[in-house]
Amino acid sequence: MRLIKKAWQDISHGENLDLYATIIISIIVSFLGLLGYAPQNLVSSLNLTCLGILLAFSIKGDRNIAKTWEMQRLSKNLERIEQLNADFLRKSALSESIINSGLEEIHYQSRNINWDSFFKDVKEIDLFFLYARSWRSLHENLLYRFVRKSGNRMRVFLPDPSNEVILKELSTRFPREPDAFKFLINEAIMYFENLAFEAEQNGAAVEIWIISATPMYAFYRFDEKVVLSLNSYKVTKGNVPHFVACQGGEMYNYIIEEINSIIHRTGVRQMAKRRGS
Repeated sequence: MRLIKKAWQDISHGENLDLYATIIISIIVSFLGLLGYAPQNLVSSLNLTCLGILLAFSIKGDRNIAKTWEMQRLSKNLERIEQLNADFLRKSALSESIINSGLEEIHYQSRNINWDSFFKDVKEIDLFFLYARSWRSLHENLLYRFVRKSGNRMRVFLPDPSNEVILKELSTRFPREPDAFKFLINEAIMYFENLAFEAEQNGAAVEIWIISATPMYAFYRFDEKVVLSLNSYKVTKGNVPHFVACQGGEMYNYIIEEINSIIHRTGVRQMAKRRGS
């Protein structure tokens, strides 16, 4: 049936007409041979010719099928290659974005960050957070070691504990009463006032900036490195992303712009650098 279908398609398109004519003549002569009207040698020759033609068509058909399978295989391979190219381009674009951002590390737990390496040989530190009691406690030795080196400078940005709007907003976002946040922020201010006093005795400086805004995130700048930490709205403490980036990248530039904006915005005041002054 496949050969007949192929033959009909060829005849419809005017292809291989001479071959089909040979087959028809061979059939007619064979029929005449059976009736005794055609020489037997002519019948044999035409039959052999017809068989050869049929064999050729069969081989051709098989080759066409194989060719079709090969084309399908190549088509699937091309689809895979196109998908791989798309994935490569997507990953290349992502890699370029990461390079431009200056991003070096991502941690979901603060303790996995190598804070010791950031404090080593650092000259300038900028801190921006809500109060960071746990972080201060964990790195107290490093903080005091820093302020005891002459020429070092630290700037700390904290929300205004006397601003009722800020305290109420914090109480809405986190499961604590406004007075609790007031106490915790004042505690942080006193902590850095002590650091400021220690710094002054050693030729260093600690500046405490009080801002009329609620921190939506936290950042830590150590000379040419920054750590940007997101906040969580969960009731219990959980893992949050901490992005570590280097100078020259977009993330570092973003932190610098934020610092400049905080310093120059309305409602920011700098507290005394020395305790009790």
